[in-house]
Amino acid sequence: MKNTREIVNNIFMASLNIIINLFRVLLKNHLFVKIFIFIIFPIGQLFIIELLNKQNLSETITWFYSSPVELFINYIIILCIFLMNTAVLGRVAISVPISLFVLTVFPLVSSQKKLFLGEPLFPWDLVLFRYAVDLIPNLNLKFNYFNFLLIILSIAFMVLLYFVFKKYYLPVKYRVVFGILSFSMIGILILNPYVINIVLPKIGVSNMDWVQSENYNKNGFTLAFMMNMKNIMILKPHNYNEKTLTSKVKAIENYKIGKEGEAFKHPNVIMVMSEAFWDPTLMKNVSFSSDPIPTVRSLMKESSSGHLLSPTYGGGTSNVEFEVLTGNSMSFFPDGANPYQQYIKKPTPSLASIFANQGYNSMAIHSYHKWFFNRDKIYDLIGFQKFIGIEDFKNPEYKGFYISDKEVSKMIINEHKNSDNPVFIYAITMQNHGPYDTKRYENTEIKVKCDGLTKQGKSILEDYTQGAHDADRSLKLLIDYFEKVEEPTVIVFFGDHLPMLGNNFSVYYETGYVKSPDAKWTNEEYRDLHSTPLLIWTNYPSKKSNLNVISASYLGAYLMDFINMEKPLYFEFLNYAYNNMPVNLKYLKMDSNDFLYSKSTSQLKELETTYWAFQYDILFGKGYVSKPLFDNKR
Repeated sequence: MKNTREIVNNIFMASLNIIINLFRVLLKNHLFVKIFIFIIFPIGQLFIIELLNKQNLSETITWFYSSPVELFINYIIILCIFLMNTAVLGRVAISVPISLFVLTVFPLVSSQKKLFLGEPLFPWDLVLFRYAVDLIPNLNLKFNYFNFLLIILSIAFMVLLYFVFKKYYLPVKYRVVFGILSFSMIGILILNPYVINIVLPKIGVSNMDWVQSENYNKNGFTLAFMMNMKNIMILKPHNYNEKTLTSKVKAIENYKIGKEGEAFKHPNVIMVMSEAFWDPTLMKNVSFSSDPIPTVRSLMKESSSGHLLSPTYGGGTSNVEFEVLTGNSMSFFPDGANPYQQYIKKPTPSLASIFANQGYNSMAIHSYHKWFFNRDKIYDLIGFQKFIGIEDFKNPEYKGFYISDKEVSKMIINEHKNSDNPVFIYAITMQNHGPYDTKRYENTEIKVKCDGLTKQGKSILEDYTQGAHDADRSLKLLIDYFEKVEEPTVIVFFGDHLPMLGNNFSVYYETGYVKSPDAKWTNEEYRDLHSTPLLIWTNYPSKKSNLNVISASYLGAYLMDFINMEKPLYFEFLNYAYNNMPVNLKYLKMDSNDFLYSKSTSQLKELETTYWAFQYDILFGKGYVSKPLFDNKR
């Protein structure tokens, strides 16, 4: 056995020495070095990148011969990245492995993100690295032989190239040329809006913002990632000036909608954003041993209710709360953007500050880390007076991976009991955060049956359903308490987004909820994958309303009207927008006649233009109208 191991080892080392010596001989021929640097390495690296990006050898080969323009541009970008490193470092032995490492890790991470969240890696995701690492232990990661083999080959290639080129130093004159050439090419290709918006589309290359998975597949990972770099910058709206915005503010006076004559009772207002809460019985081909959400179903019949249109699917909770709390819309930002990380850098008006100014104790409750999505800093900027995070729960009950929803309800009750003023509480649960698998709960109370479900799909759905059932019971705990409270109280309960049920929407596809697993959906399917239950319950007599569907950014304005609270002019505008364009997602619009569109119609465009102008002025602009938008009230 020992002799056999030694023989194999000797053969391997001898082969490696032959290869290294062969390369060293070839290095004496500068033509070979040039060919390697400019052709062999970039093409080889491009092939590895697309294998990781597409996760399919056949599709990668097909893309190579069917997309010559996209292939050439990707090749140029990879070459420029390598030349940049070589110009800075001066040694090919170091720049080649570093370039290879970076250009392997990014598409690998992108493929895993697409697997779990349905979207690829974006440039702005890099600022969320800390949060992604924190969630990795809870992901149902599985060993992938395909990726493992590519990683091993890449590492072997790095080691080989280091030893081959370790004595090869690039002359200074070449470093200068490489540096100027590479930076110029990247600047022309990627940072020049004219090239991206005019030149590339003319040769059939466009940044398909509306479907980023297809964007990365068609254009190649490197080109798609680089084209998205332009989205890091927020460009000001056309015709952004004080005169135009002032005239738009004056027009809002005609938008006023309210219940004149009814007194504002200063009710307690409790908003519960339940993690991934959704009604799984909407899957018509699935039967459940009992109703998973009886409380919510009953309350939706008795109270004002409808469906919240979430800007996200499967994740991005902070983006939903950004819309609900500020009234601003994610539809104007690039895919994958995160305002809490990127855009809120100064005090910004929100429901938290508006209620605080009305004499409320304004607080947020989240059963996870305060630093997650930068909430510990953002909540101060948007006006919360108090923030309770995971650090403030004393010996809480855990269900699955996270603090139970029941503990959040108990915390809400406790904060109400200890408050002398009416409370505005924005609570975010965590228990039913994905992923969903059999390791999460020892036993699931509700069993599902569906002929089309795989064993894994059935396990995932039962796991999720248990969490939804617990969320339903936790809501009942709140209702039971506030029914006995004398002060008027309003509870707004909704899900932040649909759950990620399996990779590539597998459970939704297996049950027939969507007809395709590859994001090629109808407008109706897209709407259904973004619709979560929404209800507004009161412990005092109130008119029952049917909200039908409402984008998350309008919910605050609707709530203020519901309780007859004075609204800032910005929220008057949001009410007007809701009545004319109740659905305002990036790739789905709905007009007042309930017609769905994948893009804005000419009738909705002017409304969108005004909305974006106000939002830009509030978040990024010179504040021409920020003060009158939030100081003027009915």
